[in-house]
Amino acid sequence: MELAEKLSRYIRQQEQCDEVHVGEPKRMTTGASRETWIFEVELVRGADRQKRRMVLRRDPEEGVSYSTRAEEFAVLKQAHADGIPVPRPLYQTDDALERPAILMEYVSGETYPKRPLNAPAFAESRTRWAAQLGETLARIHQLPLDGALAWMKEKTTDALLSQYAQVYRESQLKPSPVLELAFRWVARNKPTEHPRTFLHTDYRMGNLMFDQQGLVAVLDWELAH
Repeated sequence: MELAEKLSRYIRQQEQCDEVHVGEPKRMTTGASRETWIFEVELVRGADRQKRRMVLRRDPEEGVSYSTRAEEFAVLKQAHADGIPVPRPLYQTDDALERPAILMEYVSGETYPKRPLNAPAFAESRTRWAAQLGETLARIHQLPLDGALAWMKEKTTDALLSQYAQVYRESQLKPSPVLELAFRWVARNKPTEHPRTFLHTDYRMGNLMFDQQGLVAVLDWELAH
């Protein structure tokens, strides 16, 4: 069964529609860890026809994942409810679309860093980034860790240091004096006490979407803890 047909059947079940028509999904080149597809959908309820654009974020056939799509979906729902700029999460399934997946509303903007960083059309937008990114990150740190997110994994400073040092040493192609110095400095200067707070953990260009007014959305929450 083609992906469009599977999407149509699944969305019809979720929306309780008379009919659902899905256009041919377009695979995006962005997304290093999950497949990303964009598609048009028409929802039919009697005489009412509603056209929408959606995004499918799906696990690849092979690859490493640091969380499940169900966990990422729960995080997105909480972030959206708290007013964090994220695409509105719609549905989550582990098997209806072959592999674990999230469907969300389409958000228009630019994620390829070179364009918003350099294009003259984004010149005014860039003047707002520092304030917008700082404010948004502060709000992310304030997401509640109880209720819907009580299941979240907690990682200590020592555990994270050990994890990233191991990744660095197992994957390096050549020694990096800068990273060696950084790991030693952090080990000597790590905080003894710190608040327990929500972390996005991948808050960087490439996971941030901009338009000509500024920040549009924060993407890729699979590393959150």
